[in-house]
Amino acid sequence: MFQKFKKSNSLRFVFGGILVFLALTLKIKVEWSEAAFAQKSGSGQVWTEKNESEKASSGSSVDVASLNRAFVDLAKKLSPSVVNIYTKTKVGGGSSRFSRGQGQMNPDDIFKYFFGNPFDQYQSPPREAQSMGSGFVIHGDGTIITNSHVVRMQGKNADSIMVKFNNESEKSKGHEAKVLGVDESTDVAVLKLKNPPKDLVIAPLGNSDKTQVGEWVVAIGNPYGHSHSVTKGIVSALGRALEASRSDFIQTDASINPGNSGGPLFNLYGEVVGINTAIDARAQGIGFAIPINTAKNIIKQIIEKGEVSLGWLGVTIGELSPEIANSLGLEGVDGVIIQDVFPGEPADKAGIKSYDVVTEIAGKKISSGRDFIVAVGNLPIGQSAPVKVYREGKFVSLTATIAKRKTEEELAKKFGAPDSRGSSSKLDAGKTGLMLSELTPELRRQLDVNSLTGGAVITQVMPNSPAAQAMLQQGDVLIEVNRKPVRTVKDAVTLLGAKKDSYLLKIQRRSASIIVFLDMSTGDEDTEE
Repeated sequence: MFQKFKKSNSLRFVFGGILVFLALTLKIKVEWSEAAFAQKSGSGQVWTEKNESEKASSGSSVDVASLNRAFVDLAKKLSPSVVNIYTKTKVGGGSSRFSRGQGQMNPDDIFKYFFGNPFDQYQSPPREAQSMGSGFVIHGDGTIITNSHVVRMQGKNADSIMVKFNNESEKSKGHEAKVLGVDESTDVAVLKLKNPPKDLVIAPLGNSDKTQVGEWVVAIGNPYGHSHSVTKGIVSALGRALEASRSDFIQTDASINPGNSGGPLFNLYGEVVGINTAIDARAQGIGFAIPINTAKNIIKQIIEKGEVSLGWLGVTIGELSPEIANSLGLEGVDGVIIQDVFPGEPADKAGIKSYDVVTEIAGKKISSGRDFIVAVGNLPIGQSAPVKVYREGKFVSLTATIAKRKTEEELAKKFGAPDSRGSSSKLDAGKTGLMLSELTPELRRQLDVNSLTGGAVITQVMPNSPAAQAMLQQGDVLIEVNRKPVRTVKDAVTLLGAKKDSYLLKIQRRSASIIVFLDMSTGDEDTEE
């Protein structure tokens, strides 16, 4: 009986323990769920997590097979349109000098250095430089696009250009090509096969303006001679600026290496959206491609005319600093300020005026001088372009017809400074810290002043004065004060003697007009002599 009772109690204890465990587990689950919900939506939120239903509703399921097939089909269909480019160029023959800080000496120069005079220049022997790159076919007649730096070296086109396709063996010599034209400012070159093969596969061009950050892209090229290598990644950023280039760039993490230059960057529709051009050598996975829309205008001009003409409005511009923006009542307005308008040029005919702030050109937002130069330069000659400016508190929409940019010689000839007579008297412009002189014909010639009808020359800038703080320089020509013209020194002294807290000056410095903010609260008080 006792054994039966003991067994019964043991069973009750076991069952009781199980119930307690289940209760505690349920309690913990409930409390955790409530705690997680509180973390997500309560006042003491630390972070937010999605549950499975939220993940399902906010994301899209990926069909791995379809995605895999998309990359495979793209590589298979488009690799035949991509070419490997091999060039040879005779370089050298110029003077050479061993100099500390310029890297290692060329081994060929060691004998001359030790057994000749190390301080004299000497002629280095000519040598044949070889390079490789990539490109892609855009027309059945054998027209190929690549980078200018692939086919040019030391300012000259390559002496020999050979092109190979993916179905050709390593022993194949390839096909000879010639340069139709290059634009080094955008790093675009157009080649033409002398005897193109039949049934060339064409790489269709896309619309890079529609490219978005996060899109899948594929690069095909010839990195380090590894023919027709395919890499994939995403668009990491848009509108990147690189030094010494007139183009903005697409940034991508698709692997780009030396030899990829000039090759295509495809979207998943199989369209070229960029020309692979550069990498950031300090990092991994940071490559840059020229947007294909930037290249289209260049390509068309080279094919049709054999040269590239940049768009031109006929203005000089300046960055819109916070001080200038505040002085003109332009808080919250983003753009570039028009400093000067050349008479009779497209901007003048369109009604654009000095002190206008350009905020948009042909649908592109303008936030900097670089934006302006790229937008105008890439527009086709003769095209009518809408220009949006901010003028005296309101936006004004204008239309300008893009002209061909003039050379510096043409500008100097057309807008050279008119000859005017004036005294050489010098006057002190008070607490500004400026000494001014009349603009004589001799000074005009010396200062290379153009497109002026009058003005006063800055002959001296007092140290620590407001003028010095504003970075005004000796030789600057003052042509406006607070948007009023200065024709003589007397005009300048009168306008600058109005005892204002600040002035907006327009000066001519060499061939450029510049708008300067002169803050009278800066500098030392005793700047007068």
